[in-house]
Order: sequence, then structure tokens, then C-alpha cells
Amino acid sequence: MSDSLLRRKPIVPEQQEGHGLARTLGWPHLIALGVGAIVGTGILTLIGVGADKAGPAVILAFGIAGLICACAALAYAEMATMIPASGSAYTYSYVVIGELIAWVVGWSLILEYSLVVSAVAVGWSGYVSGWLAAEGLALPYVLSVGYNEGGILNLPQNDTLAYRRSSPIFFAEGLEDPLLMAHGMVDTNVHFQDIVRLSQRLIELGKTQWELAVYPVEDHGFVRPDSWTDEYRRIFELFERTIGPNGSKVRK
Repeated sequence: MSDSLLRRKPIVPEQQEGHGLARTLGWPHLIALGVGAIVGTGILTLIGVGADKAGPAVILAFGIAGLICACAALAYAEMATMIPASGSAYTYSYVVIGELIAWVVGWSLILEYSLVVSAVAVGWSGYVSGWLAAEGLALPYVLSVGYNEGGILNLPQNDTLAYRRSSPIFFAEGLEDPLLMAHGMVDTNVHFQDIVRLSQRLIELGKTQWELAVYPVEDHGFVRPDSWTDEYRRIFELFERTIGPNGSKVRK
């Protein structure tokens, strides 16, 4: 197994007839990909933060950063000429160290580009939103801000209307069928106080066809086998009472 994890890849793999993807990208596409990945992260999203803290000195900081980036680009260019195959750091790791390290490096590169694209998207969306507003085509406020400032995804204390539309507490009055609620007390996603409030609301409404199963040591995703067993046992019993051969739904 260790041999397979540390096996190395030849620099120039053997080409088989009729296999592989056609090489259709050229140097303009490579330049566009590189510029698209880097321009915006610093120049368009962080320059305002830097200017606020450093003032005119931010120009010197960007100059120094640009010089360092140029050195890194030259290092990558030198490596690319030494390895006549595509793949960047992934291929280099595969050739020099082995498959396991190359796998880690490959997924790290995917994560890196995902974060870069996210940062660029946030910066560009801010500029586009401002440009549209200047042209009289402003986007709705709830679509252009985050949940902390009153966007669609918001906290209950900041947007009571959205909370009323999404919280099951405000739909408890229409409950007619049997309900089973299984909830972990240390849930950090849907807090335990939410299920307590829902239970109190059902009591106030005089609902009787509901059951609450509390799991003291479970988070949002259960991890203990006994918790899973108990939850599925309750679900099975609920199905037997309602839609089973002798269930209440069948008798109706």
C-alpha cells in the first residue's frame, strides 16, 4: 500500500492513440485565467482597507507586493520549462514526491481557487451594485446586503417578517397529522430553545398528536449509534401507528 501511495508519475506520460483531451487552450487563455484569479482579490477588494489604514503608503505596499509576485511568477515559469507537462504544483509533487502528496496538493489548489473566486465575487458584486445604483437600476436592498444587515438570510431579531414566514412556530396552528420531533440538546444549528418554544406553542394550541424526543449529548448531526437507533425506532413506531397495516390513516 505504501508503494502505491508514494508511486511517482513520469514527467511525460505515454500518449495513447485516440485517448486524452484535445489541447485547444493557448497563451491568451492562460493569461486570462491568471489575471482573472488574481486581479480583484487585492486591487479591487482590499485596497480600500489598506488605504484607510496606511494612506498613500499603500501604493508602496502594492509595489513591494507586485515585485514579490513577479519573483513567484518567474519561479513558476522556470519550473514550467523544466517539466514539459501541465499540472503546476500538482505535477511537480507527483513527479518528485509521490501520489499521496500530489493528491493533497491538488485538493489544496482547488480550495485555493475556490476561496479566490469567492473573494473576487464579493468585491465585484459590491462594485456592480454601486454602478447599477448610480445608473438608477438599484437592486433590492434585501438582495444586496448580508444577513447581518437585513438581507434575505437574516437573524430573527433583525428580520421579524422573514422569521415569521420561515419559523414552524407560526404554522403550528395548522398541524393536523401526527408529528415527531427529534432534537439534540447541544445542537449549534437549530438551537434547543427553538424546539422548546415550538413545543410550548403546541401545548398552548391544545395539540395532542405530537411527540418530542430529546437527545442530551447530540449536535445537529447525530454521532452516537444508540441515538440513531432510538430515533429510527420512534420513526418506525410512528409509521406503524399511522400508515402501517393497522394504522390510523389506513382505517380512515
